[in-house]
Amino acid sequence: MTPSAVPFTGGSRITITGNNFGPGTQWTTTTAGGATSQQQLIPAVEIYNRFGVRCQSVAYVSDSALQCTVPPLTKVKQAVDTTQRTVRSSVIVDAMGARSQAWSSGSTLVYSSVPSYFKCDNVGTDSISRSSCYSCCRSACVSEAFTLGNVAGGATYSSCDSSCLTFCGFM
Repeated sequence: MTPSAVPFTGGSRITITGNNFGPGTQWTTTTAGGATSQQQLIPAVEIYNRFGVRCQSVAYVSDSALQCTVPPLTKVKQAVDTTQRTVRSSVIVDAMGARSQAWSSGSTLVYSSVPSYFKCDNVGTDSISRSSCYSCCRSACVSEAFTLGNVAGGATYSSCDSSCLTFCGFM
């Protein structure tokens, strides 16, 4: 995979190399009204950490190369390496039912610059769970801002509040 690390916000284009991604099958479809369009069978690419999320805009390059736009890191509790600020994910290619192995050599994508509040549990929907998430998130966010030297006075707290309200499901 190139590159093997991307920002947690997603949007980066990666190239996946391997083999047996299938032929570049193309065909033309025609609607009842006579309009035609080109179609192409392209393997699916999924990024797995806690959940699988499909890559956006997968492009078939060849039987041994695909490109896709990486989705953002899913906003759920993740196994964050808080010292490196990373989350490791596995990339799975599904070429017409033939799936690559999870966590195999070379299939690991690293999300970088991951905020430490991604270690907080945000799956609860009741007010107690959300409040717990918010306390964990705000503490992690503010501590990280001070540790990284990103202190902007009241703006630090305001920024963390905004991020945590979204992460914990209040907004």
